[in-house]
Amino acid sequence: KGNKFDWRIAADYRFSPAFMVYAQVATGYRSGGINPRPFNTGQIKSFNPETLLSYEAGFKADFWDRRIRLNASAFYNDYKDIILTLSACPGSPCLQPNSVGKAAVKGFEIETTIKPVDGLTIDGALSMLDFKYKSLTGLTAVTLNMITPYTPKTKYSFGIQYDIPDVAGGTLSARFDGSYQSKLYTEALNY
Repeated sequence: KGNKFDWRIAADYRFSPAFMVYAQVATGYRSGGINPRPFNTGQIKSFNPETLLSYEAGFKADFWDRRIRLNASAFYNDYKDIILTLSACPGSPCLQPNSVGKAAVKGFEIETTIKPVDGLTIDGALSMLDFKYKSLTGLTAVTLNMITPYTPKTKYSFGIQYDIPDVAGGTLSARFDGSYQSKLYTEALNY
């Protein structure tokens, strides 16, 4: 049983109809509990609630008569008692939620849409994450040099599209796009 009051403070300022900056600070919470499926009675244990303090700042901008849009943000997340489901516990296999420790995640995201001429659209996005455990708690095999599952360092995507209007009562579009994602782990225990 547990409860938590979370809060968020956000502010933005529009310098012009085409340029806005914003910043926010917020908290987050995921409740703790007890492992619901132990393989043996020695694996029954509780895990603490996970808390998060998150900071973010960024801008949204339109240029060149709204033919170029550029959005960017930077963030820092401070986790305490981060909860991960481990598939390997000391002594035997298991699927067990554990409080593994404190972690910091910082990064940035940037995205753009460019329309240099009528009918042509170029778009792209880039994000980078830096995940680091600050300290570890409990008896798990997680080490400080590991990262959480499904946390790639780098992701990007791009595309180019040309639209031809009034083709058979609609629009004919030709598009090419691609994306990249750096390696990620699917398990909490990774090297």
